[in-house]
Amino acid sequence: MTDRRSRWFPCGPKRWLQSDHTHILYQDFNTRVVPYRQHPKAYVMQTEGISPHYVERSLTLRENARSLDGFLRRVASKLLVDHEVWLEVSFGERGRNYAPFAVSNVDGVRQVNGGSMIQVLPSLSDLPDWFQNGDGWGREVDLDSDRMICIVLPDDYPSQLLTQVVHELANVPSMADLGKVLNPWSSQRPGGELFDSNVFIRTRDLAITQAALPIGWTAREILMQARRQTNEYYYYWRELHFLHFLASIRARAEEALRQVLAMAGKQCGFVASVTAHGIHTPTEVQEFIHQFEAGNLAFSDVNDIILERATAQHTKQRRVI
Repeated sequence: MTDRRSRWFPCGPKRWLQSDHTHILYQDFNTRVVPYRQHPKAYVMQTEGISPHYVERSLTLRENARSLDGFLRRVASKLLVDHEVWLEVSFGERGRNYAPFAVSNVDGVRQVNGGSMIQVLPSLSDLPDWFQNGDGWGREVDLDSDRMICIVLPDDYPSQLLTQVVHELANVPSMADLGKVLNPWSSQRPGGELFDSNVFIRTRDLAITQAALPIGWTAREILMQARRQTNEYYYYWRELHFLHFLASIRARAEEALRQVLAMAGKQCGFVASVTAHGIHTPTEVQEFIHQFEAGNLAFSDVNDIILERATAQHTKQRRVI
């Protein structure tokens, strides 16, 4: 048994609109916010008083591999779609898969008078039939505020800005949307003129790149294909700004990790340190942008930087905790 108080229930993203274009953005974010590599891993943990294996095993966010990189990636992704993340740290023996503590996403957190916290649960009638909830579901759960952690968006990328980006991307029509209103044999709207797909694609690509400009996202091959209308400098300039966005959200996930390990270490009697390998901070990325704008970074250097390659000359180790 653990002393977890919150209840899990299926809950969709709170601030995210699903579309072809936002789906690609979400995939790109997850792929790059913590690079997938083994030698060296993006983040490495050392501990005193307990094996680091048990600590990583304890980072058990739902739908997440038990790993340090996976924990950070999951927190960052949830912050992207919900704009805030609530975590509960719980303790206790966990049977054959012993772990000294556990970390859980908590949806429906509300702060009430006096600083106490509750979790507001949805009605069972609003949840899918497959959901197994057990007895005593109720509508509210009292939470232990001392074991709750809240992470919010960085100041450079507030909720209003991300909401604007996501809504504008979701409103850009895709080729699949277009197929619903065109005659499949003539590429013509009923009663209308023949449709020019090239004009549609150019207009769509421009709308996507304009919508994503506040976070720098280059929409994979879209901006690459448009380079005949832009240039390589602009492409890398945007990629650096997207890296700044990634690094800023990632820094908030690192803050969640710091708070979790401080709380768990105090309760369980261990000390943990975490080192990032070739993972840039927002401040470092901002300096890269200044250097690039001044003409002091070659395109080849920028390519290594945006991919956060561990062997690149600009990479270094950084103490996170």
